[in-house]
Amino acid sequence: MLIRLQSGFHFRRGIPVRFRPALGKREIWHSLETLDRNLARTRACAMYGLTSQLFECISLAMSSSEETSSLNKAVETFQEALATSDLHPVQQDLFQSIVETYDSEIQALKARYKTMNAEHLLARMEDHQRVSSVLEKIGPEINALTDIIHKQENPREPRTKRRHQSRVPDRNTQSHSADNRAVFEMLRSLSSKVEGRKVSGAYCFLFPLHSDKGKSA
Repeated sequence: MLIRLQSGFHFRRGIPVRFRPALGKREIWHSLETLDRNLARTRACAMYGLTSQLFECISLAMSSSEETSSLNKAVETFQEALATSDLHPVQQDLFQSIVETYDSEIQALKARYKTMNAEHLLARMEDHQRVSSVLEKIGPEINALTDIIHKQENPREPRTKRRHQSRVPDRNTQSHSADNRAVFEMLRSLSSKVEGRKVSGAYCFLFPLHSDKGKSA
């Protein structure tokens, strides 16, 4: 769900009841850090996909744990019944082989779950390294862009003083135009660096600059 507050748009999604004990909360609430509705929708879609993947991982972990636990209990119960029964030795050997087969299946299930969990953690680490590399490349441009925007929003001279000045604002106008050109060049540089890089996971919506490239031009 997309919610707009004074601070900007927020993403909100309720957590299924059976997942709430694992996550320790009833809903997911995350700031999208924008006042633009179209950009907020794009980021909300990405957040929805990520939360769906999270619920799938939790469901897989819970189902694997429950299935393994039930199989372990069944094997233990069967072994106790087998030890106290008066079966023929041949029948006992047959049932014992069945128990061993179930035990091997349980061990295989545990190994498969550990492998899937390791692959998931490895994918998240690769995503983190990929995004860190992109941030390292565009970090100086972002800092410079922030300085330019801050300079435009906070001019050195107060407005009351500039009202009483004679027609010198031509230099200010030229400086303002130069700052605008610098902002445009910075955005185009950022867009060229980010464009073509495939950033997955939770960071896919942090770099929307290349989608607005045509608008800036």
